[in-house]
Amino acid sequence: MNTVSPAAQQVRFKNLPWIAAAVLGFAAWMALGAASSHRESWDDSLYFLALLPALSICAGVAGWLAPRRAWLVAPALIAGQFSALVVQNPGGSNLWPLTLVIFGLLHIPALLLALLGGWLRRRSARRA
Repeated sequence: MNTVSPAAQQVRFKNLPWIAAAVLGFAAWMALGAASSHRESWDDSLYFLALLPALSICAGVAGWLAPRRAWLVAPALIAGQFSALVVQNPGGSNLWPLTLVIFGLLHIPALLLALLGGWLRRRSARRA
């Protein structure tokens, strides 16, 4: 017997895309760090050639799934990757403000795709 109300299930689903984005950002950073010989994942060219585009596409999908909270997806990716960076390199936290600014700039495409996904979802819902 399901004792959770439909409204409570909907609230949980609204949070799921950006929580999944944070977990995905953390896991992707750790996986690339384990696969490469570099100290930080963004020192590897695969970060810019494969990981950032893949995370941006995932942000667009998450924006589609939660159109009203699409703007949270890119900050969640940043939070996941930043936390993985701190876990991977705990002694190198003296430049963390600059690191967050760089992450923010690198994730502008993810933010734009998430917003686009949310906009497309709302637009398709209006037409239906």
